[in-house]
Amino acid sequence: MKKSVLAILLTFVVLMSAFAEAPFSEPSQSTNVRYRLFPTQNTWTFLKLDTITGKIWQVQFSVKGSMEPENRIVLPISSY
Repeated sequence: MKKSVLAILLTFVVLMSAFAEAPFSEPSQSTNVRYRLFPTQNTWTFLKLDTITGKIWQVQFSVKGSMEPENRIVLPISSY
């Protein structure tokens, strides 16, 4: 009985580890560009950094999933 419970538990652990999410790796960005986007915990929100002036904007995309300009909002966070 103990062997069958152990076998079921081991099978469960192996299956759970097989379906676990792979760690998220951020795509590399070029460091010699003026603007860079940084992801946030919100799927639809990014931070846009002007690497020359240091200004930061919140970029929020529509939940429609389209990346067209009419489906996003850009709000200044740091204008200094």
